[in-house]
Amino acid sequence: MTESDRIAYGRAGRLRVALSTLAAEIADDARGMVPTTNDSNVYGRGDWIEAASQLAAQARELVTLAALAEHRRGVSWEAIGEVLGISKQAAQQRFAPAEKETGEALIEHWLTGGDRWDPNVPEGADRPAEAAEKLDRWSGQHGGPPARDHPVSGNLEHMTTIEHMTMVTAAASLVMDRRRAGAEAGRIRDLELGLARRKVELYERMSLEGPGHLGGTRAEEIADLLTGARARLANLEATASKDSAA
Repeated sequence: MTESDRIAYGRAGRLRVALSTLAAEIADDARGMVPTTNDSNVYGRGDWIEAASQLAAQARELVTLAALAEHRRGVSWEAIGEVLGISKQAAQQRFAPAEKETGEALIEHWLTGGDRWDPNVPEGADRPAEAAEKLDRWSGQHGGPPARDHPVSGNLEHMTTIEHMTMVTAAASLVMDRRRAGAEAGRIRDLELGLARRKVELYERMSLEGPGHLGGTRAEEIADLLTGARARLANLEATASKDSAA
């Protein structure tokens, strides 16, 4: 994960890139069913129904990603249910488990830099800046605006300071949950290190934006928070270094 990925994109932007990534993949796969030039080679083998079934599975995954992206942007379960012709409760029951799994995976990836592959991190959400640039080119190649117009990357929601704060809060809860669940010590250490780094980034960001940007927080308070976060990070890095040398 690049510096741009980590700083620029929160969960909303990452989910939107994942949605675009899967939509492009489905479009490419569906386009492959259009030509008839190879029909004589697939007669009697069931290749068409296999390809169609795969597209249907991808479409179901796309609906789930769309629901997660919509809900992350503030669309209610009730509104999502109305579109699908189901109740608010049914929509929540259908998508909430995936939202929890994906949300936790995105937070963990954000903390650790994606040092481990996680199937709950949708393709494109792991490296959103890189994926969005590829999608810009894909759009230009398939009749959309040219890549120079940035049809995908130019319109993504960037991580706001508020989102940064909420992700830090969610990350702190995640670390506590993983610790209570008995996760391996090395994994807990990596998560704590990541959380400490993201806190430093948050307070540096708040310091650059100036006092009063968030609820009247004073410059002195931000400076104290930043000093404490840097000290915490230094202690964790020192401990991790000793553990590695042992």
